[in-house]
Amino acid sequence: MSNKVEDKRDEKIETAAKRGDWDEVLKLLDQPLLNAERNDRRHGILSTNWVIDRTGGSSIELENILPDNTLNPLESLIQKEEQAERLNPFQAIQTFDDFEQHLLLGRLLEKKSFAQLARELGRDGKTIRKYFDIAQETLIYLLK
Repeated sequence: MSNKVEDKRDEKIETAAKRGDWDEVLKLLDQPLLNAERNDRRHGILSTNWVIDRTGGSSIELENILPDNTLNPLESLIQKEEQAERLNPFQAIQTFDDFEQHLLLGRLLEKKSFAQLARELGRDGKTIRKYFDIAQETLIYLLK
């Protein structure tokens, strides 16, 4: 089952070819693509092959001006290593001194209260909380 529009176009192509009117043949052959592009533009869809400028006999397509954000293998490896370093909280905690490590690990992993940490470290509860808040802010900064 064929389409009436396509049949008429085929007849026009044959007629133009017999006459030797190759410009008309090319125009008729490009017509389905041009119609599809017009339909896409009507719906706000752009192809990366969309021609932006036709100066000097050459054309500039949209894909030629879009930035290429893909990484080469070396850049990809460096990015993965940086992410691994950034996302490892235990490496970041190791940069703290023993007192701050005890605070962070005790509070965050072992879920100890500030009073319990104060007894273990021989300090006041408010002092422990202040040291913990500072260490936690620093840890968050290191992990960003």
